Amino acid sequence: TLQLIKNGDIKIRGDIDFIENETVHFKRNDKEYFDAIIMATGYYRDYSNILKVDKSRFEDLKLPAGKQHYFGKDGLYFCGYWISPAGQIREIALDAKKIAKHISGSSRSI
Repeated sequence: TLQLIKNGDIKIRGDIDFIENETVHFKRNDKEYFDAIIMATGYYRDYSNILKVDKSRFEDLKLPAGKQHYFGKDGLYFCGYWISPAGQIREIALDAKKIAKHISGSSRSI
């Protein structure tokens, strides 16, 4: 990851003001469009104040990624939100693979 940052393949950005569909609005008053946005915020779950999306998307996060109705809708993905009885780290790893497969356009099922 560090090498990708040094090469400029991964950009480090400032604080997010809010996200609207595929556009991230930053607190510096600039914005940028992204093909996909992955919301991986750790264990804090209430980021609904920065996302300009239908609030039913947050209800959907009570399900595992493979069963969510809005998984990847508008290029927005949530990683690690569903609290898994099998272990959170394991679930995050599974979510990450499902998200990567979905973004890459794989036709295999989640």
